[in-house]
Parts: sequence; structure tokens; C-alpha cells
Amino acid sequence: MHSGQPVKRERRNILAIMATVGIAGLGYGTSIPLLSILLERGGYSSTLIGLNTAVQAIAALVILPFVPRLLAWLGAARLLLICLLTIGTTLIAMRGFIDILVWFPLRFIFGAAIAVMFTTSEYWVNAIADEESRGRLVALYATVFSCGWTLGPLLLSVLGPERWTPVAVSAAILALAVIPLGLGGSAAPAPENSGSADLFGILREAAVPALATFVYGAVEIGVFSLLPVYALHHHLSAQQGALMLGALSAGTILLQLPIGWAADRMGRRQALIACALVGLAGALSMPYLTDRPLFLYGTLVIWGGCLPGLYLLGLTLIGEQFKGPRLAAANTTVMLLYSLGGLLAPPISGLAMDLWPRHGLALVLGLLCGIFALLALWEQWRQAKTA
Repeated sequence: MHSGQPVKRERRNILAIMATVGIAGLGYGTSIPLLSILLERGGYSSTLIGLNTAVQAIAALVILPFVPRLLAWLGAARLLLICLLTIGTTLIAMRGFIDILVWFPLRFIFGAAIAVMFTTSEYWVNAIADEESRGRLVALYATVFSCGWTLGPLLLSVLGPERWTPVAVSAAILALAVIPLGLGGSAAPAPENSGSADLFGILREAAVPALATFVYGAVEIGVFSLLPVYALHHHLSAQQGALMLGALSAGTILLQLPIGWAADRMGRRQALIACALVGLAGALSMPYLTDRPLFLYGTLVIWGGCLPGLYLLGLTLIGEQFKGPRLAAANTTVMLLYSLGGLLAPPISGLAMDLWPRHGLALVLGLLCGIFALLALWEQWRQAKTA
């Protein structure tokens, strides 16, 4: 039975990280669409805006190998605080100098801080979770962030992008993270120095959980960046495209906790395979549902809940397999693969849509989920055979 002090410490840990990630999700969800709007209204082309956005992914790939050392040096709470304050300061600087040449280095700093923030918060959650409730705790983390992320664009629509107000509010929201981090930061984990991320080593030891995060990075960025265009290719309106994104977001919020709960009881690898198969079925059915709104939006809610399950369960299995200093390196590798998937997917999906306007996006996303499901099933069969 736990003594009172460890239980109190555990609660402080959970409250601190959940409050911080909710605040970060709200600030991040407000700022990302705002940055594109500011550049567009500054007269810059879509190509330049896209290149500037891509700098974030490049920054993540550059900075992430150093995260384990930063975590060992600063600890999770201090590193999170630095990241959130850096994101807020960079936002203010970008609003003050709407110049694409200035924005490239600022966007690099912004993207690096975001990547480190996600990796650190995910390490913190995995480090404090026990094996019985790991799936539910990681699912709660994902749900809290998704709620903040979803509220961000709504906040921007209320405040309007023209003035300084949304930037000031976003920066203030991010600065609020000082409070939960200050209250619970002393309970935050700080790993021993584990060196840098070992991408190939982690892949050898945990190929399926690690690749699940790559697939989700590719699918998530592909869906959210190209689904509105996909809707237009199927003769749907821009408003219907926005509703499709809304249905996906609703699924993300509603289904993460049930998936985490089911995974803790039914088996996490079985739940991971189920999410991949739903991802495959959802992708392949999409072209045939666009003239059936009820089925379309219902499918998108289920799809939008199960696709993030790939990341959620991959992250949970990583936390189950790696402990101590190697957990920080494993979590960093997960974020590297997610970023790599997000970097590669949009141009490949876009090319597929140019070649097959009505089916290209569904084919690419379905192929990714299908190949991953086969890989996961093969590994499960191999392990059962050698057991």
C-alpha cells in the first residue's frame, strides 16, 4: 500500500503535467493558424508560407537528438518552462516583425521549442505512469492536449487575427504554465544523462511501437493539411471540408480515453493493430461516403479517434519497454519518427492527389495503415511462435 507522501507526489506530478499540456495545447492551437494568416495578409505566396511552416519540422529533426542531454541537465519541469517561455517570446517577435526573412530563423526557434516541449511532456507522463494505468494516463494526456488544441482556433475566431490581441493572449496563456510547473515541478522526473537518441537501436528493439508514431505523423499531417482539398475534389464545399476536420477533432477528443482504457484491459498490441485496421478501413471507405453525410461524419469521428490511437499506444508501449535513462532516448526517438512522417507525407500525398484527384489521398493513407497493420500482425505471430 502506498504511503501518503508518494501518493501526494504522484498527484502533484499528474496535475502539473496535465495542466501544463492543456495550457500548451490552447496556446499552440491559437498560434499555428494565426501565423499562416499573418503571412498571407502580409502578401506572401502560399509557397513561401508552406516553406516557412516546413522549417518547424526541420528544426525538430535538428534539436531532438539533444533532448536526452537537456533533460538530464535541466530536468523535465525546468526544460518545459524554458520551452513555453521561448514559444511565447518568439510569437511576440514574429508579430512585431512580419517579414519572411526574419521569420525563417524565428520559425526555426519556435519549431525547436515546440518539439522539445512535446518530447519532454511525453517523457514526464511515461516516467510517472505505472503499468496498470499507463494506457489511461497517456490517453488522458492526449485528450487534455486535444481539447486545448481544438479550443485554440475557436479562441482565434473570437479574438480576430488583425490585432495584437491573439498574440498577447497566446503568450499569456503559455506563461500561465509557470503556475502548475512551479507547484508540481519539484516532483518532476530528471533522468541520468543517457546520451542522444538512438534511432536505429530503438527501432531494432521496438520496431512496431516506434513505427506506429511514424505512421501517425504521416497520416495526421496528411489528413489535416489536405482533407479540405480532398473535399473540394469530391465537389464538397469549403464549409463541408471544415466540418470534416471538425468531425476528426471530435473523434480525437471523445475516443482517446476509451482506447486507453481498453488497451489496459485487452492488451496494448492488440489495440494497436485494431487502430491500424480501422485506419485502413476508414481511408478506403472515404471516397464512397462523400455523398452520404451521416455515414461520412460518423466514419470521420471513429477514424479521428483511432488514428491518434496509433501514437497513443506506440507511446504507451515505449514506456512499457524502456525504463530509466533509456526512456528519455526512446521518447525522443518517437518524436523524431513522428516529425519525419510529418515531413514526408504532405508532398507524397499531394503528388498522389495530383495523379488521382479523387482517390490519391485515401490510397496513400490506407497503404500506410495497411502496411503497418501487416507488420504488427507479423510481429505478434512471430512472438507467439517463439514463446
